[in-house]
Amino acid sequence: MEERNFFNHKGRKLILLELNMNQKGFVNVLLIVLVVVLVGALGYVTLVKKSPEPNPTLQKNTNNINAVTPPTTANTTPPKPQLTYPDIKTFLPSKATLNEELKLDIEGDGINEVAFAYAIPSDQTGVIFTTVVKILKYTDSSGWKVAFEDTDMVGNGSGAKDAVGIDKVSGPNNKEAVLVILTESGAGIAKRWHLIAFTNGKISKLDPSPIRQKVLADRGYQDWGYNHIKSTGNFVVEIQPGYSKNTARCCPDNPSIEIKFRFTGNSIELDSVREL
Repeated sequence: MEERNFFNHKGRKLILLELNMNQKGFVNVLLIVLVVVLVGALGYVTLVKKSPEPNPTLQKNTNNINAVTPPTTANTTPPKPQLTYPDIKTFLPSKATLNEELKLDIEGDGINEVAFAYAIPSDQTGVIFTTVVKILKYTDSSGWKVAFEDTDMVGNGSGAKDAVGIDKVSGPNNKEAVLVILTESGAGIAKRWHLIAFTNGKISKLDPSPIRQKVLADRGYQDWGYNHIKSTGNFVVEIQPGYSKNTARCCPDNPSIEIKFRFTGNSIELDSVREL
């Protein structure tokens, strides 16, 4: 009986030892599997980090290749007409003396108008003249026609040729105006001027007299003539002698002044005043 018990006790040890060895083998296998999984994951992460980034230049070039260029639209703006300018003599009345003519873009539309000035004797003395400035405008339907007429009267002992003159004044937006200068001469010489311009959708006369009168009144001056007028760019410059009120016309007693008027495209404005 004792030997059997001993044998059984020893057999249990062998069985337990075998089970213990089997458990260790399973754990080892599990560890190996985990190591393989970790190594694989680490390798995958490394490969992803080292993968090349897309080339922006190549991407841009690819986009340019795939872009569709829109078709160009032909310029359908009709060309400006090639004008054949008129013979001004066909617009002159009899006994008229043509003083000046000029081409200018009074509307700023890229198509020139024609301005011309003439004088006609108003009596038998040959001293009083009717002065006329006309603006000719071209249309496809009518050709060259008078679009504006400006009439005045002057006394000029030097004759018709000296009675009226015209010049050009520039403005914004390619608009131009006609400077009309009227000359009175006899015992002395005095000049008057105004502009002919395209304003508020029509050709109009612009008078600088209110501006001049205020400038002279502020200085205690009076307009006694012997003035000089010229155009320069978008300015009209007038030189006025320094006549005090009640001063004789022969003898200005104050410094002359330069009054500079600016053409704005629609009106006349005072730009500056200075003593000379």
